[in-house]
Amino acid sequence: MKKLLGISLTCLLLTSCTVMEPEQNVVVSTVEHKPLAPFKPTQTAFKPSKSSYPGARKVAVLLPLSGQYETLGKSLLHASEMALFESGNNSNIVLLPKDTRGDAGGAHSAAREALDEGADVIIGPIFSREVQATRDEAQVRHVPVLSFSTDSAVAGNGTYNMGFLPSQQVEHIARYAASQGHNKIVALTPKTEYGNLLSQTLQSMRHQGEIELVDMLPYDSGQLFTGSATLQQIVTKLQEAQGQGATAVLFPDTGVPLSSFVAALKSGGLHDMKILGTGQWDTPGIHQTPGLQGAWFAAPSPQGRQKFENTFQQQFRSTPPRIASLAYDATALAIALAPYQFEERHLLSPQGYSGLDGLFRLRQDGTTERGLAVMEVTYSGVETISPAVASF
Repeated sequence: MKKLLGISLTCLLLTSCTVMEPEQNVVVSTVEHKPLAPFKPTQTAFKPSKSSYPGARKVAVLLPLSGQYETLGKSLLHASEMALFESGNNSNIVLLPKDTRGDAGGAHSAAREALDEGADVIIGPIFSREVQATRDEAQVRHVPVLSFSTDSAVAGNGTYNMGFLPSQQVEHIARYAASQGHNKIVALTPKTEYGNLLSQTLQSMRHQGEIELVDMLPYDSGQLFTGSATLQQIVTKLQEAQGQGATAVLFPDTGVPLSSFVAALKSGGLHDMKILGTGQWDTPGIHQTPGLQGAWFAAPSPQGRQKFENTFQQQFRSTPPRIASLAYDATALAIALAPYQFEERHLLSPQGYSGLDGLFRLRQDGTTERGLAVMEVTYSGVETISPAVASF
């Protein structure tokens, strides 16, 4: 018997309920969680026959189920199915998986097909180009969209992006660092849209007097490798910044750029410079980066997601991608709000919801506010040194 996970959402009160997992043919039980908002649960036995429920709420799941991103899409679909099976509140829920192929044209066709079939809410897609195509169709039908994008440009007017916002992560880690005496910061930002967003966020914090931005160093990730001229120039700039009082450096990248940067930092004598990161670091094995121990980064609390990942591994014999938890949470949210017809006033509950990635709430502009924790990299893994807020 495998113990699966539950999720505490507005009206999804999971206490001692059981459902039948059809693929495994075993009885599974959910874990108790405390709900965050005063709604009553509606729990009945799971009956998978769509024809038996003419009034079932139809939840479309738009993902790339073929093509270049097929593996990613199918993993997210597995996560969505897990949420349905584990909810204990799914008798009137029908999932409608639709293949976007990972492009705008496919997403447009998938959205139209799902809406023609009577979809009450859309979960996904992943990429901003897909979300834009989906949003246009959904707006006409007044159907809400819970996408996995982080692009605020495609959010709003009934489309809610549940992706992790880099701006929130940067604000959180910079504020925490300042509270610990590291208010003079140097920021390295990649020459990408992501880097531009980080730069804008830090500049705004500087203008508001929250931090002192000693220097901003844009870089090309492809030029950060051991011995590169670009890396040597960055180290020289950091040495100058340290002479001006800088005690922390923000570096959002991972992989080879991160390991090369940390090695150059140490060899340049900058051992006392506190290294800061974002949710980009929230990946397995980050603690194995030599010299990164003691660094801090902001990310959702990992406890709930770790249990989910273990269960996913057992069920599907593969490690879920990092954003699989978004598919789970979005599906659980849809199940929770189905009795309330996905009305905006319930979607935008100010109390928020507690999901695998901790506390979150949808905002009027279509972005998602999250309760973030601060993690410290250690030799054995990552540890929470500043927990996420328990309520909004």
